[in-house]
Amino acid sequence: MPGSCRPGPRIRRRALLALLLGAALLAASAGPAHASPASETSGAAAVQHDPMAEFVDLGSMYTANVRLAAMDVRPDGTPVVYGFSDGTPVSFNAIDARTGELLHTTTFPGYTVASSIVVDDSGLVYFSVRAPNDGTLWRYDPATDQVTKIATGVVGEGMLRTLLIRDGILYGTTYPDAKVYSYDPATGAFRDYGGMTADGDYAWGFDEVDGKLWVGTGAVPHLFSLDPTTGGKTEIPLPEPVATRASFVNRVTRHGDLVFVQYSPTLDGRNHLVYDLSAGQWCCTDTVGQPIAFGHMTRGAVDGRFFYASGDKVQGYDTATRQTASIGWEDSPLAAALGTTRAFEPMQLGTPQFPGTTLVGMRGDGTIWRYNLENRTGDILPNVIRSSPATVHSVGAGPDGNVYFGAYLSAGVMARVNRGTGQLEQLSGPKQADSITTHGNRIVVGSYPGAEYYAGEVGGDAAWDWGSNPRHLFSLGRAELGQDRPVTLVSAGNVVVGGTVPDYGELGGGLVVFDPASGAYQFHRDVVPDQSVTALTAVGGLVVGGTSIHGGLSSTPTQDRAELFVWDVEAGEKVWSAPVVGGGAVVQALTVGPNGMVWGLVGDGTVFEFDPRTRTVPRSFDAGFADGNLWGFRTELFYRAADARFYGNAGGKLFWFDPQTLEHGLVLDQDVRIAGMDRDETIYVANNTNVFRWEPADDPRDCDATVTGTHDGPLRVTVGKTCVTGAVVDGPIQVGAGASVRIEDSRVHGGVTTDQARVVSIARSRVDGAVSITRTSGRVLLSGNTIDGALACAENGWTPTDDGVRNAVTGQVSGQCVGLEGESS
Repeated sequence: MPGSCRPGPRIRRRALLALLLGAALLAASAGPAHASPASETSGAAAVQHDPMAEFVDLGSMYTANVRLAAMDVRPDGTPVVYGFSDGTPVSFNAIDARTGELLHTTTFPGYTVASSIVVDDSGLVYFSVRAPNDGTLWRYDPATDQVTKIATGVVGEGMLRTLLIRDGILYGTTYPDAKVYSYDPATGAFRDYGGMTADGDYAWGFDEVDGKLWVGTGAVPHLFSLDPTTGGKTEIPLPEPVATRASFVNRVTRHGDLVFVQYSPTLDGRNHLVYDLSAGQWCCTDTVGQPIAFGHMTRGAVDGRFFYASGDKVQGYDTATRQTASIGWEDSPLAAALGTTRAFEPMQLGTPQFPGTTLVGMRGDGTIWRYNLENRTGDILPNVIRSSPATVHSVGAGPDGNVYFGAYLSAGVMARVNRGTGQLEQLSGPKQADSITTHGNRIVVGSYPGAEYYAGEVGGDAAWDWGSNPRHLFSLGRAELGQDRPVTLVSAGNVVVGGTVPDYGELGGGLVVFDPASGAYQFHRDVVPDQSVTALTAVGGLVVGGTSIHGGLSSTPTQDRAELFVWDVEAGEKVWSAPVVGGGAVVQALTVGPNGMVWGLVGDGTVFEFDPRTRTVPRSFDAGFADGNLWGFRTELFYRAADARFYGNAGGKLFWFDPQTLEHGLVLDQDVRIAGMDRDETIYVANNTNVFRWEPADDPRDCDATVTGTHDGPLRVTVGKTCVTGAVVDGPIQVGAGASVRIEDSRVHGGVTTDQARVVSIARSRVDGAVSITRTSGRVLLSGNTIDGALACAENGWTPTDDGVRNAVTGQVSGQCVGLEGESS
């Protein structure tokens, strides 16, 4: 279902001039990715590359993307909903809960994600936004409508996680040192209480309990009671299985004598502990006989009753009777409206339609729902928050030949570039698509969190409708299998194979092998012990994989070098592995090149060629395309047969290299977030938000020499690229090693012979003689020709294609060209 992607300006943009990477590159210092025999390691001189290419801006994915919200009453008595819409940039918005009017909006250029919010008794709003993580604290004054930056790098931390206010003092928690701090608005003074634990990075769950600050941590779960006066802390032991199986204590909420402690992931159907302050112990494991598995919980209460989301409905919880009771949600007009609710609270709207107490909630799409507890009815206010460009996160080709893009922490969007129209089309999608691939006529998507997998058909009568098509296949899950990020996918014969990064604080990703039609799967953890699987490609019944020494965030590696491995799909087992060439910590990308050789990119900038048959590395070089990403995210590598080159992106750069000579260079030297290629071999590049289309200027269609009119005698092409266009050649054409030829709308009075050419293209032409094409490294195109003689193709790196227009051949057709003759398809 195409949506509202906004196109960028329809202008041509010249690429940045490429940089000279250096006179020579160092050979890889560490051993190659095999034990024996030793491989030859080649260095190649970097070359100046100035494509002077033209980029076309196709626009962005746009959406309101609320992931953090709060409700309060402004000093003038207006009930208000505060919502942040993540995007580029993130925005802060104030909306009148009675009318739905947008009262205020502020954007924060350079920031993309909201982090924390709290409102004090006077109506002042304190909050933080991040990405980049610079630990900045802000304040909004609704009386003056002013936003003020209070401080940056608060207590030396990158992220301000949770905020609360008690007795006029602001308290907060942080990442990555799991600190607690305070801020006195009267004096402007900060106090650093230090890290809560040495084995966790996050201080997250946070509330005041009888004058003490209760602090929950992660990715190792602890619960502490901190005295804000003395700074002393006491650990409150967590019961099993939370103490040993959970990862985070991510919410602490007091209601009366009960303290509700939310943890993740959900364990055995539960995600809350309850502490009875009067009894001084954990209690209340059930509410009306059901496991405690709350979604969002209100901090506000009415007559001793707070409210929480459970599944697709909202219920009330009486702290005196310690029981759950229906509020009529399931029988109201809002029964199916909970959706992606980010926050809700009881409010007094004071209108005839909403007398007494009304629950007011904000969903991820920016819409606001209102449910009145007295008349048990409600409505939905439309979104008034300005949509922002979603951040591009992943790329992959679909079975329709179009290239698809996933978004980072979105409200549920994807996009594709329609090859027919050239337009960027917005689609429904997951919150975050980590990986995209094609398997037969299906597109397969891996999404975060919980390593979920989806598959669906595209094209023809199959309408895109996320959740139905593509439909959910299965989830590996944080609690179930300890997996979180499905970072790589590849089609391998009859199955799809995916690589994963584990949950926060854990080591040991794995390999999932599944049927995208039925959803049946097998999961193999620790294919390489304590390492994540970050890159995959398939060749000849084998899957070649690469790893990262890093596990989930807040984990500590036990290894110091990434590995390559080979997985036998039919046998269902790993048959080989060894440390990767170059000594890097992450294999960023893998792809198949000519003649079944696998090429890869290591995080330290090493490019290598791997032979999956001999398990050796014939060549490698340090290209300087280094990337510090822990899991190979947003690093791509692909082969473009049209010009027999590899292209890819790493470290914000778009690069190329020649697999024959190892010459290489940069196309763009900055701001490249991701790159991909469609079936037509058009390259697409995205910065943080916008997708650009690019046709390399050194495509074989741009020729070093051109032949038109009549050419007397034979034509020999020994170097560069020669175009024969609308010509008559009175003699045979011969193309030598490393040269390229393009013959269009021409007649050749003789045969055409090529051997070890770079690219061969013959279209809409007549050849009076045999055509023999062998050992071509790049693309071979034979389309719409009449060949009065034999047609033979052998040992070409890529199977010749006719692009759907067959050739009339009077002689025998053999080798790789069988099937290119006959009537057009």
